[in-house]
Amino acid sequence: MKTPDKPPLSNGYGRAAQDLVALKQFQEAQTKIQAGLEKIPNQINLLTIATDVYRASGDREKSLEYSELLITHHPDKLTGYIRAVQDLTKLKRLDEAVVVVNRGLGEMPYDIDMIILGSNTYRQADKPKGSINLCQIALQNGLGNRWYWLERISNDYTQLDASNESEKYRKQFEKNFFQATQSTWRTSEPRKSSEDQITPDKTLFILAGCSGSGKSTLLKAFSEKHLEVFFAQGREPIEGLPTSHLKQFFDRPEISIDDWSTNLDDPSKNIYSTHQIPQLKESGCLQKEVILHVDLRDLIKQHFYISDALKTQSSHQSDRSPRGDLDLLSNTANRMIINLFLNDTFLENFSDIYVTTLFFEFDENQKRYEKRCLSQLNIRHNLFELPPKLAKQAHSSIYYSWLEEISSLQPTGNSLIIEKNKCYIFEEMRNKNTYAFVNN
Repeated sequence: MKTPDKPPLSNGYGRAAQDLVALKQFQEAQTKIQAGLEKIPNQINLLTIATDVYRASGDREKSLEYSELLITHHPDKLTGYIRAVQDLTKLKRLDEAVVVVNRGLGEMPYDIDMIILGSNTYRQADKPKGSINLCQIALQNGLGNRWYWLERISNDYTQLDASNESEKYRKQFEKNFFQATQSTWRTSEPRKSSEDQITPDKTLFILAGCSGSGKSTLLKAFSEKHLEVFFAQGREPIEGLPTSHLKQFFDRPEISIDDWSTNLDDPSKNIYSTHQIPQLKESGCLQKEVILHVDLRDLIKQHFYISDALKTQSSHQSDRSPRGDLDLLSNTANRMIINLFLNDTFLENFSDIYVTTLFFEFDENQKRYEKRCLSQLNIRHNLFELPPKLAKQAHSSIYYSWLEEISSLQPTGNSLIIEKNKCYIFEEMRNKNTYAFVNN
């Protein structure tokens, strides 16, 4: 009988170091990862975990040392370049980050992910011409889908105040994007089940909001008793709940959402995230009521993880690459991508769709997102890697685009939960003046 292969020695050291980080025992984690690297010098997984260990303890300089070792000993792997750029960006050494990506481009000149990293780095260093040059190289060599690069070029020209060039590329982007996605759009006919061709009687509840806006916290507070606690966090308690569909949305038993990935295998669960839509479409066994957790930032950035149609129709790697944070400033492109989601055939399964959008002003949203990242990852992250003014604009654009387009669903109910001046406000979406605050 063949003896099972032993796991690589590096796994033991790496996992032990990760466990110690989770316990916030950073010194012990550093000792453990150093011991592993003494046993197996320059092993790629251990070097990668070493950067995580020192980042978690707040030592970006030391993390950068291991990122550089990744590049030196594994120059054909993207990991080292990505991590070095991240470290240098946090250390505000952006010119050095540009040097790193140029080194990577020398090793992998036609790798899409390397070009995207280079484009993003030039943007962060306020050198949009460098980003334009890289995107032009991708276009000239037929790398990925044309619309992806055209959008980036258009927005880079906007940063250069070259409005004519920006508009030229914007029009090309819109044309190419529509051509690439038109086959995924459902018709404007009443929603019908694609399998049995009868009007379905299922109900979909969508809870949408930017990353860190409190969607999961709200879902975990599903009973009225827990809702009162949620809405009174650090605030004056509110009296009762709205009489609209929000009452119906929340008046149900508590449901655990600790592990989204297991919900597909458990028929008692009915809460899902947008990235599970492809599996839900294949399962063919939706419950009468389904709750969809929609992270608006990820919806717009990670667009093709949601609409799986292009994954099967296209081999273009850029179809699955995140849009840059700078690209989120474009209301037009954001609305086109949201429309792609709203036209997904998955929504044909529901006769009634109720939408609730949770909104926090940018500064509060950023604070909450940063706090969540620190508690979960021991690393400080921003909602958007943009200057403060542009980050606030990206946040506004995401909400504005979502609220503009959601009406195309003709939802049965459409409401906002707004956090403002340290209290929650409930509003029915009856007209566009309701969300004029988004651009304030």
